[in-house]
Amino acid sequence: MPTSSPSAPRPILGPLNRQFPVDEALPADRVRSRLSAYVYGNILVLAAIIGTTGSSDHSHSWLIVLATALTTYLAHVFAHHVAEQVGRTDEEHRSHLMHEIRDAVPILSSGITPVLIFTGLAQEWFEPGPAEIVAAGLVVLRLAGTGLVVERLSGRRTSAATLWSGAGIAAVGIVIALLKVKFSH
Repeated sequence: MPTSSPSAPRPILGPLNRQFPVDEALPADRVRSRLSAYVYGNILVLAAIIGTTGSSDHSHSWLIVLATALTTYLAHVFAHHVAEQVGRTDEEHRSHLMHEIRDAVPILSSGITPVLIFTGLAQEWFEPGPAEIVAAGLVVLRLAGTGLVVERLSGRRTSAATLWSGAGIAAVGIVIALLKVKFSH
C-alpha cells in the first residue's frame, strides 16, 4: 500500500481544495487564495454579526450580514481584477480573474448560515440572545478550524499545536472583528 511522504499535501474534501475536473489537483497558490478568502470573509461576517448584536430590532440584521458578505466578495474580486493586470496578457488576466471569482467564494460561504439565522430572528422564530450567540459561535468555530485545514493541506500531522494555532486564529479574528466594529460604527 503506497504511503505519502510527510511533506506531500494530502487531499482534503471540501470547497477549499476542489477543482473541476475533480481528479486534477488544485495548485497551491489557488488553495492559498481560497484559504485567505475564507479567513477574511469569516472575520468581516463576524464583525457584521457583532455590530448587530444587542439590537432591539433585528428586522434588518440579516440584510447587514448578507450585504457584508456580498460587498466583501465583490471588493475582493474587483481588487484582484485591477491588481492582477500587472505583468499579464489579456488572456492571462481573464483566466486569473475566472479563477479568482471562484477562489473568493469562501467569503460568501462565511455569511450563509448567519444570514439564515438572522432571517429566522427577523421572523421572530428565535430568541435574540441565543440566536446571536449561535451565529457568532459558528463563525468563530470556522476560524478555529482553520489551523486544522492548514495542517491537512500542508501534509503535516495534526498535533496539539495545530489546535492551539486554530484557537489563536479565532482569537485574532475576534479581536480584528471587535476593532472593526469599534472604529467603524
